[in-house]
Amino acid sequence: MKKLLWLPCLLFALISPVTVKAVTDFILAAPVMSQNMAGTDPVLRFALQDTGPATPLSTINPPAVVNSQSVNFSAEGELFVANRHDNFTAGSISRFKMNQDGTFTANGVITGNGLIGVTGIAFSSSGELFAASYVPGTVSRFQFDSNGNAIPNGKFSVGYGIQGLAFNKAGELFVARDKATSKGIIYRYLFDQSGNPLLNGTIPAEFGQGPHGIAFSPAEELFVADVKGFVHRFLFNTNGDAIPNGSIAAPMKNVIGVTFSQMGEMFITGMVNSSKIHRYLFDTNGTAIPHGQIATAQVGFGMPAIFPSALSNEPFASIIPRAALKIGPSANDDSFKVSAKFNLSKDSDGIDPLTENVTLKLGNFAVTIPAGKFEQYGSVYRFAGVINKVNLRAEIHTAKGHAKHGWHGDDDFDYLFKIRAKNTNLNGLSVVLPPSVQLTIGDDMGRTKLNAGEAKFGKGKDGEHWLQEDD
Repeated sequence: MKKLLWLPCLLFALISPVTVKAVTDFILAAPVMSQNMAGTDPVLRFALQDTGPATPLSTINPPAVVNSQSVNFSAEGELFVANRHDNFTAGSISRFKMNQDGTFTANGVITGNGLIGVTGIAFSSSGELFAASYVPGTVSRFQFDSNGNAIPNGKFSVGYGIQGLAFNKAGELFVARDKATSKGIIYRYLFDQSGNPLLNGTIPAEFGQGPHGIAFSPAEELFVADVKGFVHRFLFNTNGDAIPNGSIAAPMKNVIGVTFSQMGEMFITGMVNSSKIHRYLFDTNGTAIPHGQIATAQVGFGMPAIFPSALSNEPFASIIPRAALKIGPSANDDSFKVSAKFNLSKDSDGIDPLTENVTLKLGNFAVTIPAGKFEQYGSVYRFAGVINKVNLRAEIHTAKGHAKHGWHGDDDFDYLFKIRAKNTNLNGLSVVLPPSVQLTIGDDMGRTKLNAGEAKFGKGKDGEHWLQEDD
């Protein structure tokens, strides 16, 4: 394989390839919710490998979080914590970047835009944050600018007593409300071309009185945590109608939270007198099989979340990336090249760069080439242009185009992706060695860490040094 070469530059890094088979590492976050509203409860974190044992990570303690009821992760892996405070006080959402060594870094707090007694939070596929406020019964929306700052994007009313939020793959929002009727209810919302919510029916929580946390399995079956001690299940017919699919009797009362890993493992939590996070796998008939517990010294939990989520994109079968980074003398004078050979999973429905978004993430830096921007030239797709003031050139080669376009002797891979960026800013974006590379095309995604073994010295703006987290 040829090395990527640069003209003389101020900092140079060549990074050797690593192959992965699938995304199987997870971070589980669970807010402690002891019900005393004293503001002393932490957020616990655990590392998981496939469906194996949970390894405790460092805990997020108050005052960084305040009476938190739920957590969720952005697509980039940033942890957002819904701070309920109480039902009548202005609420907030704390942000934490997850570092590659398992630690975390506080990344600010979101306030305003009607946040009061925040309960559930969820992200749309476009990265917009939705947050439920219990007493006013409103859902507040936040978009993010190119620097990651949260920008209020309005709010809409659902009704007093709303709890958990969840999106399905189609982009439909589900909102659990525990005070709508004697048995609770779940509202469904679609969004028009302007982003306005449109009510798309309801799901009566026929088997319970208090729907709280809601989550989709990887197969897009809906699971609803009911404080009466059950997790209710719903399938969907070809018309999109919700069909009850039984209930799981939980080992504790006051079940409040449910979440899934990409492996299909379910985790449930209870908010009173429960010090364990209970785990379940499912047999070939879909029957829930207890899979142990995560024991803690805490009592009572809110709604947990896992990264990557159960509805994250279909992982590539394999990916081998390479990258070269150049850190320039000024804030917007950085450059990079990334190439990646990859194969799609056997369950993928294929990729179409003409109609699907293409997103590259390098460390915490991300850029998306919107659907329709690539042009096709035989078996090669090309884009050249400026996105968010960054000059980009990108190509996606299919197997037929390899020999013609400079990629020889690799019969093990069906695709090649290449991108080069100029006039960007990698400083202050926590690009670390070894950074991760993530490529997403439509609903297919590959992610792995780069090997920093070939990283070289260079002159950065502060003199000779390695590319570090704070560069």
